[in-house]
Order: sequence, then C-alpha cells, then structure tokens
Amino acid sequence: MDRQTDYDLKLSRLWDRLEARKLDGVYITRRANFSWLTGGDNRIFLNHPTGSSSLLITRKGKYLLAAVMDGARMLEEEVAGLGIALFSHTWFENRLEILDMLTRGMHIGSDTPTPGCEYLDEPFWAGVHFPLTEFDIAVARKVGAESDAAFQKVCRDIQPGDSERKIAGMLMGEFFSQGFYASVMLVGSDERLYKFRHCLPTEKPVDKLVLMHVAGHKYGFHANVTRMVHFGQIPEELHHRFRVVSTLNAMLLSYLEPGIPFTVLGEKMKEAYNQLGWGDEWKGHVQGFPCGYETCYDNWASHPDALAGYNQAYDWLQTIPGVKTEELSLFTQDKGAEIISVGSDWPVLPVQAGDKTWHEPDILTR
Repeated sequence: MDRQTDYDLKLSRLWDRLEARKLDGVYITRRANFSWLTGGDNRIFLNHPTGSSSLLITRKGKYLLAAVMDGARMLEEEVAGLGIALFSHTWFENRLEILDMLTRGMHIGSDTPTPGCEYLDEPFWAGVHFPLTEFDIAVARKVGAESDAAFQKVCRDIQPGDSERKIAGMLMGEFFSQGFYASVMLVGSDERLYKFRHCLPTEKPVDKLVLMHVAGHKYGFHANVTRMVHFGQIPEELHHRFRVVSTLNAMLLSYLEPGIPFTVLGEKMKEAYNQLGWGDEWKGHVQGFPCGYETCYDNWASHPDALAGYNQAYDWLQTIPGVKTEELSLFTQDKGAEIISVGSDWPVLPVQAGDKTWHEPDILTR
C-alpha cells in the first residue's frame, strides 16, 4: 500500500467517525494525528505534542494552516501530493481567527481544546488509528528494526567507566543519525537500577550493569525499547530477575486475543506477578499500553470498553528492581502476537508461555 492509498483509506475512516458525531470537519494540531493521516510531521518543537502547523479538513476543502516560515516547506516535504491547499499567514496573525473564517456556520471537531470546536479526546483518536493499516504495519516493522540497529551499535560501543550522560549522548546521536526523534531517554546503572524505576542519566560512571531506554519515533511511529548490558559474567541473581520479567512479558503476549479488554489483561498480569513470587511488584510500574503514532494510548487503554484486537502495536514493559524488559510488539491475524524490535544479532532468552516459545531479548554480555 502506497502513501496516497493509505491517506485515502484513513481519510474515509476519519469521515465515518466524524459523521457519527455529526461533525462537518476536523481541526488537527497534535503531531500524532497529523502523522497518522499524512505520513508527515508538523513539528518544530521536539518536546511538545502539538505541531507548529495545523490541518483543517472539511467537505469544502483540505487546508494546511501554517505560518510563513513553515508553510512552503511543509507543503513540499510533509504533505506533498495529498491535495492539501496551503493557507499561509504571518507569524503575528491569530490562526484561530482564520479557522473561524474558514469554518463559520460549521460544527467542527478538534484534537486539542479549541474555542468554537468540539474536543475529540484520545479514545476517539485511538478508534481512528486502530486497526493499523497495511502501511502502518510496514512502518512499524521498519521502525522496530531500525531502533534495534541503533541500540546494537551503541550497546557494543559503550565501555565500563562511561558516564550515564555520555551513553545518553551516544544513544541520542545514533538515533538522530538514523532519522529518529526521542520522546523519552533513560540511562541508569548498577545500584541506581535497584533504587529507581526511571533513571535519568547522571555523571555516574558505569561499573557492571547499564539499562538504556529510548522512546524513539520515526515516520511519526513510536518504538519504545529498553536494553540492558552487563560487563563480565552476569550474577545468577541478576539473571534470575531478568528471566522473571521476560517470563512476565511472554505471559502477557500469550494472553492476547481479539476482544479481550485491556483491563482484563491488567488483572491477568497481577496474577502472573503473584504466580512468579513477586506479589504486588506490579504496582511499581505501569505494565504498558497500545502504542503507535502516540507514544502510548494510556487514557484509551484504561477505559473498561477498550479491547485488544488484530493490527495493534504495543509497548508492554515488565520490571522489578534492577531489571526491565520492553520492546515493540505487534498483534496481527496472520502472525498473532510477535516482538518486532529484536534483531537477529541481539541475544535472546527462550521463554515458554501458553503454547509457544517466545524469544525475549536477553541482557547483552560484554
């Protein structure tokens, strides 16, 4: 499926949802929704969920609302060939006045709280983003593979004595050179991993053990991946803990079936922690969510009516003090549940769960 066909399919899906809400169009500013529909990116600020340019879709036309410093580039590089007209304005003009002019008399939805528009929340957009299209699935596989390649390079280059901040810089440089942007960057080592769930990188030098996490996105699609490296022989207790979280992850993947509520998956994971002897340890960190064009669809997944289904991507993560496993996984009708961000050169840990042996990413020994 090419980009144009995917755009037409998604536009039709979006209109179905809009018409069900009796809306005459939609105003899109969030980067996730912009990327899902167009395959482009409306970002300027890397740390903000909304972009610098907006997309207005009505029955009268499709418009890119952009300031003069962004419009020409956006039209040529981000939305080319999609039949979207540029409505450029000076940087000091109020875009909402332009929006009002273009939509007067219409009932318009918006993915951000916007005066005069009906707010469309995350559950609405999750219902549009999923199921993933063929184009989305191809993007997900590519992003997963390229994220793995970036980790492979950095994890084989780091050395004992490197500071956590130096390693974070290496990760940022490698991912950026591969066309990724990072929403989250975590690096922790040794005793810090037993004290803190989210280790922001410090000047502490690595001794034996380091955990790295990058929530990287490319083509607008996220791969939230965590990898661990140990210098020297891995202590038995550490590997036992890592096998526990790997087994938990495999158990969760084995629970996936079309129509199962995410809340039920959460209850099953509580039972799994208890079964493996870690009781209430599930309380220490969220267990994961569907992911994709959003880093995670957390508000949707916590809704009692939200269901797992084919053609969904996930950021499942299991952690106990000292260890964590987290990869990009996919659930499709032809292949079932699978981890799509572990390359053939990364060591894997075979884990039996359900009626399948899962190949979970292991700790890399250096």
